[in-house]
Amino acid sequence: MLDIALQMDAARAVPATVFAITEIAPQTSTAAITLFAGTTVLTLRGEVAVETLIPGERIITRDAGMVLLYDLDMSRAALPAICVGAGAFGQARPQCDTLLAADARINVRADTLDVPASIPSGQIAAVDLTNGKTVTSLAAADRVKCTLIFDRPHVIYADGLELCAF
Repeated sequence: MLDIALQMDAARAVPATVFAITEIAPQTSTAAITLFAGTTVLTLRGEVAVETLIPGERIITRDAGMVLLYDLDMSRAALPAICVGAGAFGQARPQCDTLLAADARINVRADTLDVPASIPSGQIAAVDLTNGKTVTSLAAADRVKCTLIFDRPHVIYADGLELCAF
């Protein structure tokens, strides 16, 4: 499937003022983010449940626009989670109650989100944002985890939050 997606991005004749990708660089390193089933990810075809993504899918990112999903690994495990309540970081951020892995990194931008002044801007682990009200810790439970793998670190949109693949 990834081969088909890469063929679709093959170099085409373009004007001299527009660059063309003539060669796809070999895979040398990767970045990943783990989401729980039910989380929606912003893709070229709209918001899609993470468990329905396929390698080669076009994911919309904050840092690089559209990128290809290199791989997706799904498994079931008893894992703790952080629940970020709907609107915890402002209107529709997230759009609904969202479960995150404790080590998930949220891209917090205090200039655009309704966050307390005590929370600095930057990439912050979800566990470090727990406050017992809008962001809470949940005990380990049987969950389906979906690990998205990219060619390099990116900031993706999931349930209206900016999450970091590293």
